[in-house]
Amino acid sequence: MTRKILIIEDDVSLLENLGLSLKLNGFQVLTANNGRSGIELALLAQPDLILCDVIMPDVGGYDVIRHLSNDVRTAHIAFIFMTAKSTPQDVREGMKLGADDYITKPFLMGDLISAIDARLAKRDRLRQLGHAEIERLCESLAHTLPYQLNSPLTGILGAADLICDLDDDEMSLPEIRDLMGIIISSAGQLKQFNQRLLNYVSLKLLKIDPLRLQSDVSDLHIAMIQPLVNRLVWSCAKEHDRLEDVRLELQNGYVAISDYWLQQMMYELIENALKFSSIGTPIHLVCSFLATGICSISIVNWHDFIEPNQTNHTPLFCRADHLRNGRGGAGIGLAMVTILLELYGGSLDYAQDDSKVCVTVTLPALDVQEIELADAKPENDHPPIASYPRI
Repeated sequence: MTRKILIIEDDVSLLENLGLSLKLNGFQVLTANNGRSGIELALLAQPDLILCDVIMPDVGGYDVIRHLSNDVRTAHIAFIFMTAKSTPQDVREGMKLGADDYITKPFLMGDLISAIDARLAKRDRLRQLGHAEIERLCESLAHTLPYQLNSPLTGILGAADLICDLDDDEMSLPEIRDLMGIIISSAGQLKQFNQRLLNYVSLKLLKIDPLRLQSDVSDLHIAMIQPLVNRLVWSCAKEHDRLEDVRLELQNGYVAISDYWLQQMMYELIENALKFSSIGTPIHLVCSFLATGICSISIVNWHDFIEPNQTNHTPLFCRADHLRNGRGGAGIGLAMVTILLELYGGSLDYAQDDSKVCVTVTLPALDVQEIELADAKPENDHPPIASYPRI
């Protein structure tokens, strides 16, 4: 397949010579002699790679890449700057804006071709990795969806059939209410799974699309960890009738993750701890901020010692991507936690012995100065790039 190259250069002689040389090397070539025309042509023609001069009148190279990087239609295009400016500051500025390479004039055509080939090959590898990740996601969902959907649907259809098949005098009002309760509960399970599935897909998209991640990171809505976790823990504990089992030790502070994803991550960890431990056994959640700039959150499930003649016991904390005796569900929850920690520079540690199970997550902490800088950032500093489902 012939690769399409867009050259944006205000030196007409250099523009023509580059275009001819690249055509002789098998590329399809488009040309623009100013930045504004280059932006319009990039949006229209969708080239595989853009060669762009830095210093041009009116719309310069930095303006070109800012515009194209903030448009989802062109943000994926490989971008190489051409310029006589070659100071480290110039190179750093170009790379910061999203350029893939920076080639200094004058240059040999062989060096330019090598740079183009290298950047196109890298983009191909990233695209292949993205396709592979999507295939793995589809395979995971193919195994997950039947189990997660059929169970609540069976409850809904079974209760509805009983109501429909009986005459008016064959069922009392309390019995009808009980069946309606089954329908409402099963529908709630479906809704909850749908929400978690949308979150999971969103995180998968963030993982394979750096542009989406950049947009998400720049859209942090900082929340204090103590009130968020405190509110979430007691809400979940009340739902599971476990208010007497929960113990909290929470230091207050901020972490480098949006309040939305922090809430989703903590919900999955807390729900998992409540679900895979017995009523009456303690659950201890500790949040502390270390001097190294790390926030550590540990959830400990304490449980009875196993009998002397018992060699194995059922794990109380189900790990990601595993079904365990029908109790583990799809593993989406902890899979989401794993992806979130990977995206935001955190870590997860899991330990279990005969008396307790402990899951510890760490996240980079933020100090007050970093939070003030984030709050001072102008609203249009990071325009929205692409949307993904959030519940």
